[in-house]
Amino acid sequence: SSRRRHTRSLCDWSSDVCSSDLTESESEAARLRSVYAAYHETGQASAKWSPDIAGNRLILEEREQRLRSLFERAFAGKLPGLRILDVGCGVGELLRTFQRWGALGQNLFGIDLLADRVEIARRESPGIQFSLANAERIDFPDGMFDLVSFFTVFTSILDDRMAANVACEARRVLKPGGAVLWYDFRWNNPSNKNVRGMPLARIRAL
Repeated sequence: SSRRRHTRSLCDWSSDVCSSDLTESESEAARLRSVYAAYHETGQASAKWSPDIAGNRLILEEREQRLRSLFERAFAGKLPGLRILDVGCGVGELLRTFQRWGALGQNLFGIDLLADRVEIARRESPGIQFSLANAERIDFPDGMFDLVSFFTVFTSILDDRMAANVACEARRVLKPGGAVLWYDFRWNNPSNKNVRGMPLARIRAL
């Protein structure tokens, strides 16, 4: 069940001062690019995580149902006015879901470290703004967003410094009283050394 395997939260973050020195985490950004390039070249992503697989499809359906319920409780009638940033947006699926629920494309923004994903996202959703970026340095002003989302982002980051930088930047661009939507694996995956679990204690430490 995805309920046991993932952490999902909608919470408030306060502002913070972020480090401008990213030299120590540059190798982690390079590692991430390399890992996802390998996933693509070997076909692992499409084979293992395809929605055509019944188990994956059930997880995605349950996730969307719970997310929709969460949005209805937290943002009833407010979605068209929300400005949302999806960090690690991939090909833009989550932002397209928000748009389908009533968010305005002009208020939706996505950033990703991988150029091929950003290219696909732009092609699939020309009304949404996508940028190629390292989330340790987000090119948006302070307090711009009502909601910042992370879907299996911190699970993929193995370097604590990079994780702290990304979290700090998210706090910076979040409006006072804004919300963070977080979806990650809780436990390590013994078959994939390129990810790690994100229990609540680790999330709170960020």
